[in-house]
Amino acid sequence: MAQQLPNLSQLRVADDTGIKLFEYLVEKGANKGKCKRHVDDKWEEGKPDGTQPAKPDAYAHAHGWAATMTERRKAWDKKMEKYLDDERDYQKYEVDCGVDGYFMYRDVDDAADVSTLVYDYLAKPLQVDIKKKGVVEEVVTLQTLNRTIPRVPEGTYDKARKADFEATNPNWVKDHFDKACDRGGGLGTISWDGYGRELAGATDWYYLHDVQGRDAEGKEERKTGHLFLQLFDSENMKRGKHMPTAGRLAGRYMYIGLVCTQGGSVLAKHLMEIAYAASRALGCTGILLATMTNSAGFYYSQGFQFIDKVTGQEIDADRYIVEEEKNGELKTMLKTNYDPDNPNPDNPGGQKRNADEAGWVPAARRAMRMMRFRHTDARLSYFS
Repeated sequence: MAQQLPNLSQLRVADDTGIKLFEYLVEKGANKGKCKRHVDDKWEEGKPDGTQPAKPDAYAHAHGWAATMTERRKAWDKKMEKYLDDERDYQKYEVDCGVDGYFMYRDVDDAADVSTLVYDYLAKPLQVDIKKKGVVEEVVTLQTLNRTIPRVPEGTYDKARKADFEATNPNWVKDHFDKACDRGGGLGTISWDGYGRELAGATDWYYLHDVQGRDAEGKEERKTGHLFLQLFDSENMKRGKHMPTAGRLAGRYMYIGLVCTQGGSVLAKHLMEIAYAASRALGCTGILLATMTNSAGFYYSQGFQFIDKVTGQEIDADRYIVEEEKNGELKTMLKTNYDPDNPNPDNPGGQKRNADEAGWVPAARRAMRMMRFRHTDARLSYFS
């Protein structure tokens, strides 16, 4: 089963607005698609209990209960209205922003000089060094989908590119693709049949990982995963693929079209290291992705920040995080179990939700990002 990650759909702003994280991101322009609102993956839990409360009658008015009964009825009606809206809109393309996800971005240091790339690098496999403490631990080769069919901003060759991938990797399509992208927890999967054509048109290089290993208990375990990348190196390509073009995304950047694993967080981090290495090798100054709700915590732990797709600037998400000391180390936690609209004696600031294992970044890294944010204060990725 795929690695389970924290679902941040219930995360709320730590102020008196009570707005949830992904609703806030829609307002701030981080949603990838042309959508209208965010619907929680667990929207069914929002159905109000029982039947609609009764209207106050003469007896209730006489005993001073009318105001309370009226407010209770209004609250129930409001909850039912939202539940019905969620039922109607969940996973509806161009309505529910959770379908395409939310843009996150991070800088990439030590990018190569683009002038040193060979003239036909787009049509060649990409070989990258994976380093640890400056020492090369592994050399990884990413295959290209531009070998025989050129990439174009439009979707002219998407069908042919899909067929090319299938012919080159028949077993992967048949046995591994859908399983690697199973989100678990009833959240579904991305299937090759449903997504393959779009993905093939939005991929320059890809990496397939299939290794027989052992789990923490020493039992044999097959670890599989894949990574699909696209280079955005021109205004024409960005506009043709409906990708951001301004601010920090005005230059050359790598886009993670899809990353899935059946090998846990260790393999997930390994695939991300490959993406970073590929970005550096191709002269990119940053890397962009669109996260689903259940993977935002993981990407946040990797140093990604939500970004406005129109302005290309980071979105201030400070209200959603808190610094806490765990095991003697100060970490920045995504605050996923806070609801300021429902205070209770055990949690004066707000109601506790079912706690997630929140994503985190070391405090020092966050401090550096905040320094950068203050300096600049003068708008389908996936993981299972």
